[in-house]
Order: sequence, then structure tokens, then C-alpha cells
Amino acid sequence: MTLNAEQRKLNRIRLRQHSHDDYKIDIRFSPTFWLFDFEVHKGVFRPEVTSGIEFARYLAERPELYQRKKVLDMCCGTGIQGIAMGMKPAGSAREVHFSDISEEAMRNTFDNAMRYDMLGKSRFFQGDLFNGIPMDEKYDLIVCNHPFLPRKPVRGKPVSAAWLNPGHLTHRFMHQAKDFLNNEGMIVMPFSDIAGTTNHPGILGEKYGYKVWKSGRQEIEYGKGFKSGFGVYHLIR
Repeated sequence: MTLNAEQRKLNRIRLRQHSHDDYKIDIRFSPTFWLFDFEVHKGVFRPEVTSGIEFARYLAERPELYQRKKVLDMCCGTGIQGIAMGMKPAGSAREVHFSDISEEAMRNTFDNAMRYDMLGKSRFFQGDLFNGIPMDEKYDLIVCNHPFLPRKPVRGKPVSAAWLNPGHLTHRFMHQAKDFLNNEGMIVMPFSDIAGTTNHPGILGEKYGYKVWKSGRQEIEYGKGFKSGFGVYHLIR
């Protein structure tokens, strides 16, 4: 599968941005909600230079989605989405589970959950999508910052699987998620206009029988002077 010119540019930006060592960063969601010394490990998707930070802020501003609920952060990376929901001062999730195929991502998420005193309400599952999660686990909300760009990951760059997938992962996620949602459960996923239709959660959500609602569109910058539209999709079972 071939990327178009804009997608190739974004892929090049991502490859440069994610050649990093371990570091810590202070992440601001609002004037009163910060994550100080948030850890990002080598080989794990950096949230603060991607749409991941916008998605986490979107969740932090909407505690009604997860307050007192059981939630799953799928494709969790550093764990920023789940931690935002578990730490939200105005009303946090009752229980937060995390899942990622990457062992390093799961170590990164565990370290952040421990740093913010969330281990008592957290569980961690390492595996390919839902493969590591017991079938009797049911969630009120599943959030998933899935790969957007329609191409196979770059050979020798495992972190590129965080933004590159030819479509099979998104299809499997849509199909499997229903078995892990409560009757009135919801999926919330971000997406960028630049990525096209292959991994589009709105289009695929309708195909798999979800009721789909889209948030308002905003512009976000992926690199200096390089912007694209960004939205968040709610998929109701």
C-alpha cells in the first residue's frame, strides 16, 4: 500500500520524532491538571509531539465519559489516555485497564501508573489487541489511539507500528471490541483527515454496526507549518 505525498511527509516526521532516548516531560491538560515528570521510554510513541496529547486533553475535559466507570486504554503506549482518565480531578474512572502489543510500552505505562499512584485501580495486559485480556472483562468505555496511516510498519523501526498499519488491525479491533463492551458501552477513537479512509473509525464503525458520532473538527500541527484536521469519534454499541 502506497502513501500519498502528505502521508509520506508525515511518516518522515514521525520517524525523526521517535528516534529518542528515555526522558521525562511535564504535561499540561489545564491550569489545574498537570502530569509532572511523565515518563516516555525509548521505542515508545511520544504523545506530546503527536495527536496523542490532543486526544488525552479531549478525554481530560470530558469526565462524564468515564467518571466512576471501568475503562480500557487500548494501544496504550505511554498510558497517557488511561492515566488522564484515572487522574482527572473533577471525576475519575473507577478502574483503568491498559493493553498494548509492545512489552516496552507496557513497562512505560506501568511506570507512569506507579508514579501517579494508580496501581490500586489498574490492570495491565500485554498482547495483540484483546488477545491478552480475559473474555469475562467488560468495559463501559474503550479508548484506542490506533495507527492512522495506511502502510505496513517500517522494517527495523518497531515504533512505526504506532502510526502505520495497512488496515487489518483496525478491522480486527472493531470486530473484537463488541465482545468486551457492556451493553451500553462506547468506544472513543481519534483520527486525522490526512490519513484517508483505510483506518477511519467513523467509516469502519458504521460498517461494523456501531452508532457513530463525531466531535467538532480542529486543526493540529504535525510539524513546522504542516497541519491537518483532527476529530474524535464516539462509537456506541
